[in-house]
Amino acid sequence: MPPLRSRGDDVEFLAEHFLQELNAQTRTQKRLSALSRMTLKQHSWPGNVRELKNCIERAFILGDAVLELAPLIQGAAPRAAEPDVERDRLSIRVGSRIYDMERSLIEATLDYFKGNKRRAADALGCSLKTLYNKLNGYSQSEYSQSQYSQSQECANT
Repeated sequence: MPPLRSRGDDVEFLAEHFLQELNAQTRTQKRLSALSRMTLKQHSWPGNVRELKNCIERAFILGDAVLELAPLIQGAAPRAAEPDVERDRLSIRVGSRIYDMERSLIEATLDYFKGNKRRAADALGCSLKTLYNKLNGYSQSEYSQSQYSQSQECANT
């Protein structure tokens, strides 16, 4: 599949899709600003769809009725949280947030075990219930800053 930056209008379509999902889950009507739509097309999206989705989720949390992406993209450090994944290794940059590192590790482990949650939980050293709680939390955490403190459970169990 070609990188997101070379897929033209797909970037805006995907951003709208992610935004509509968030609006439906929170029963809001947030929208992207005109500047944000331009920013979507101009950014290189080295993290591909995952980076785009995370950016929309951050803007959704931080924004009011109209979301501004430019400050999030322009002010971002070089992809600290985006891991470099090989088949059996995960490389995370210094300065990444613990929450992002944990999420990347869980996602990479699930990919490694082809979605088998029981094997992933065993490899991560946490219970299957904790893994399910983490995964459910990731889908809801973008709406609540309190999820960060909950992300410490897997490391402590």
